[in-house]
This record gives sequence, structure tokens and C-alpha cells, in this order.
Amino acid sequence: MVTRVGVYFDGFNVYYGGRNLFKDSPLQWKWYSPRGLAEYVVDFVRKAPFYSSAQRIGEVWDSIELERIVFCSARISEDRDRQAMLDQLQFFNAIQHGGYVDDLVLGHYVSRVKYAPLARFGANKRPEIYHPEWPIMVQDTTGKYQNDAVYLVSYFHNEEKGSDVNVATHLMHDAYESRIDAAIIFSNDSDLSLPISFVRSKIPVGIVNPQGGTPHRSLIEKASTENGDWHCYLNQNAFVQSQMPPSVGKSKIPNAWKGI
Repeated sequence: MVTRVGVYFDGFNVYYGGRNLFKDSPLQWKWYSPRGLAEYVVDFVRKAPFYSSAQRIGEVWDSIELERIVFCSARISEDRDRQAMLDQLQFFNAIQHGGYVDDLVLGHYVSRVKYAPLARFGANKRPEIYHPEWPIMVQDTTGKYQNDAVYLVSYFHNEEKGSDVNVATHLMHDAYESRIDAAIIFSNDSDLSLPISFVRSKIPVGIVNPQGGTPHRSLIEKASTENGDWHCYLNQNAFVQSQMPPSVGKSKIPNAWKGI
């Protein structure tokens, strides 16, 4: 029996994971195929030591079909960075029209001015509120120094909206409508823990941490290889081996994305 697998990408979670993995590397990684990345991960999991530890794992994952690949992200605002917006558009067009995803679901950005106390890194790089010190001090109206004063700063805040909700919605819809027999989620966002736990009670689930290391504990709570569940993480080779051709239809890899 062939297992119908739904694959769900939190696009920005994968992006930030890749950026962290390749921060000191000249290798090309951003032009990846979501379908290729899913195929790479399944192949990797089948070779992992835990794969043969439970009969149910093999029953579910030995023979699969990637039934649906859903990629959730958001368009970068042109006002924020026009070139980044154009580069991202090339990627979206390539994965959509090249058949590397079945469904491209886009949220949006919300930009606003926010206010917060000025801070710096403290012990263990935890945020620490900055208080006045020489040569810049604060005085009250009587001329007395206010050593406990706080500097309030305004800053540009650009927040991506919708990706986690879209991942959760499509995952739960497909599972509860019996469109899939198992699911793979590319994300380490703990906000997805509740919908994933609901889906895991119905079908086996694989969790892929794009940021390296074991996924957030809330995402793998109550997961069991005896039920066909598993988890893993991405490494550099996963991205490198999953690159699309330089040209996909009318879309081309952006120059800034090219590597060695």
C-alpha cells in the first residue's frame, strides 16, 4: 500500500534555518526545490538508525507518494527592499510553475513603528535594559541625575503574518478530510504544536527542524516511532543537493543567490 504524504513548509522558518547554516559559507542554498528537499529528507530518514527500530515506521514510510506539497510564506514588501522582493518573486514563480510545489500560499507583512526600552546584551547574551552612564546622563527638572532612567526608542517593525496559520490550516484540513495518510512539517515554530498534536492523533507525522538540532520539545511531545512518527533536522547538504536548475521556465536564480 502506498502512503499518501502531505508536506507542509513554513517558508520563513526554513529560510532562517538555512541562513544560519550557511552564514559562513559561499555555497548556493536559497534556490532550493521544496519537493527536492522533501525527497532528500525521506531518503535520509530511511537510512537513519531509528528507521529499523519500529515495524510501524517501515509500514508507513517504505512506499510513499508525495501527494501534496504546500509552501507557506509571505511576499516581501517593495517598500522594505525592492531587490529582495524581486529575488523572492523569481523563487516563488520557479517553485510554482516548475512543479516543485502543489500549492503556494502567501500571507502578508505588517509594517509599523513600535516603541521599546533601549537594551544591550547582558549576561549570557540576555537582553538588559540600558540605563544612563557617562558620558550621556539624564537629569530631572531639579538637575538631579536619574541613574535609573530608561531610554525609550522608536523602531521600524516588519512582521510576517499568516505562515504558521496557513501551515496549520492546510495540515489539519488535509488530515481530517483524509486527503493524506501521513504528514511532514518543515518548521521549528512552537506555535504549531497544538495543530500538530491533533494531526498526530490521526496520522503519523514527521517533523523537520530547519535550524539544526532536535525540534522544539512541544513539537515532538507524545511522538512515537511505534506510531510511525519521526523527527530530524536539515544540514547544508540537504539544501545543496536540492537546488533547482539555474533557469526554471521564465524564472532565473538571482545573481545575489548564486554560490560556488
